[in-house]
Amino acid sequence: MSEHSLTPRMFDSAKDPGFKNVPVVYGPMGRRVEDLEAAARAVIGRRGSDKFYFPAPIPYRDVQLPKKLKFGYCLMDGLVKASPACKRAVLETVEALRREGHECVEFVIPWRTQGFFRSIRLI
Repeated sequence: MSEHSLTPRMFDSAKDPGFKNVPVVYGPMGRRVEDLEAAARAVIGRRGSDKFYFPAPIPYRDVQLPKKLKFGYCLMDGLVKASPACKRAVLETVEALRREGHECVEFVIPWRTQGFFRSIRLI
């Protein structure tokens, strides 16, 4: 079996050195929302054949979203400064969402340094 798959899996670990304890979850990818919807319809509510993959036993349901959505975004986690390219990508996305009438709210991650150091102790 190849190292990468479009089938959602759990209990795998990263292959990169230093990340062996980081669990990896694969999921479907697509170029359009319709592609992801088709994948979701095919998987959600059905029992997987992989012994480690157990989708929720609920049927797929159509969702009617409101015209105006609210998105949260973060430019910095308090520990690592985002690269200029990443910051620009986030801000361009926020601008595009606002042009479409959506609300975008910047948030700051609370207790970021304490959470980071606690997570390091777990590894």
